[in-house]
Amino acid sequence: MKIFLFLTLFVFHCAQAQEFFSFLTPNTPQTSIEMEGGFSPQRDMDGGKDKTHVWSSAVGANQKIYDDGKNLVTLGGKWQKLDLTAQSKELNDFYNIQGSIGYRRMLENNNFAFGSLSYGSASDRPFKSNRDNTLNANYIQKFSPKWFGLLNYSNNRTFLNNIPLPGFFYVKEMTAERGMIIGFPIFYYMTPVGENYSLRYFGILPWTHRLKFLYTKYKFILPYIGYEQAPQTYFRDAREERKDRFFWFERRVGMGVEGGLARGFRFDFYTGWAFDRQFYEARNFSEKKKFLINLESAPFAQLNLRYAF
Repeated sequence: MKIFLFLTLFVFHCAQAQEFFSFLTPNTPQTSIEMEGGFSPQRDMDGGKDKTHVWSSAVGANQKIYDDGKNLVTLGGKWQKLDLTAQSKELNDFYNIQGSIGYRRMLENNNFAFGSLSYGSASDRPFKSNRDNTLNANYIQKFSPKWFGLLNYSNNRTFLNNIPLPGFFYVKEMTAERGMIIGFPIFYYMTPVGENYSLRYFGILPWTHRLKFLYTKYKFILPYIGYEQAPQTYFRDAREERKDRFFWFERRVGMGVEGGLARGFRFDFYTGWAFDRQFYEARNFSEKKKFLINLESAPFAQLNLRYAF
């Protein structure tokens, strides 16, 4: 199950199709649903030239449609919105709408191979133009209890866009209390700190990082302090260059609580302060930025709900 959670995070950030990695665990749920909403209030842009709030919302679902013990097929979908109120012509509301299919085949010695394909549109005017559509393809193969190989293609990745990206990861340790997965471009680490605390880090190089320091005395309710950054990417319909993309980026620090209140139901509530906030257009995250807009720091709140049955 820990491997499943790790791969879910990897695909979410690397290929925007996380709903399909539920079939990597042998005990795949028949149906899984995830909802998320986050909000930060009106703040000045570029020193007061305009204002905007930032409201993000998303819902995704995954359905197992065939499973004979050796072959597994799933279908899923995702809807995401970045809601902005500024009057700037570059800052419309943005959407990410995806549909996906995944296939897993069990191999000898409890190994497996699987592929997934996701197609949709990530734009302020989704599906208006073919140049705003997205394509993500993944392949992962388990070679042994410790070694996995992977290959990802995406036309909406934050780095090395439109280039097939090979990778690997090595599962050094994975238990309920400890974990270490080393690879490229992914890294995961979890360890107890003293008797009632735990440190957890997940990263996708070079730009996505999530760190939590949790209080673990109560197994079903885990308070934590955290830090995270994870760029969002879209295609602005009116952009001048086809390969340019719209980026939204911020860093967050805060406090939260995660846990489960019923079987199959998980939640994560996180609130704090968002800073280093920017909108801009570029070919890749770290390249020359067009119409860079700085947004004033602000408080935020976010809630994530997941249910599998």
